[in-house]
Amino acid sequence: MIKKVFAFSHPDDVPFEESESRYLDHHAQLAKKIPGIIKYVSYKSINIPDSELFPNPPFYRLTEIWWDSMDSLKATAGTPQVKSVLKDNFRPDGAPRFKDFRDVTLEGEINLLRPGTSYRETMNELGGKPTVKAVFAMNYPEGASQEEGEAWYFNQHTPLAAKMPGLLRYVTYTTTMAPGDKKPSFFRYTECWFQ
Repeated sequence: MIKKVFAFSHPDDVPFEESESRYLDHHAQLAKKIPGIIKYVSYKSINIPDSELFPNPPFYRLTEIWWDSMDSLKATAGTPQVKSVLKDNFRPDGAPRFKDFRDVTLEGEINLLRPGTSYRETMNELGGKPTVKAVFAMNYPEGASQEEGEAWYFNQHTPLAAKMPGLLRYVTYTTTMAPGDKKPSFFRYTECWFQ
């Protein structure tokens, strides 16, 4: 499974409601036509006051587009649907439609509460229930090898984190590069879902 994640905010020079409405009613509708997509979701970020663990996010919206494989993602390159979405990322004057735009490609979902289950079995396991998703993008400390970091993460950290009260879904991914991607600035991406 490959998941592209896009984080962005709306520009300051366009009324927020107008920009948000255009994103949901126009841009997202174009993106949903990209061939091979198996899931397309978008979330609004929220601020959780007085929380050191969950700092105020530097973006307004987080959107995910899922494919079964890197090959199915690569097969979309150059299609009219992708060209239409890329063109729509810019206004007629050439200015970007979104600010603080970042994207990353993820692979290898591991469900830490239901180990061994495939993403196909669990990708909709919350069935539309209202939830809050906390997202963590991380690297291991300088001087620690990737192997040491992964051993610590899976053997020490995740068993403790899995005991957080109210945790409904706990999944993690590694970053990868799709064609046209810049090198990711972090290695591991983890989601913790709460009611």
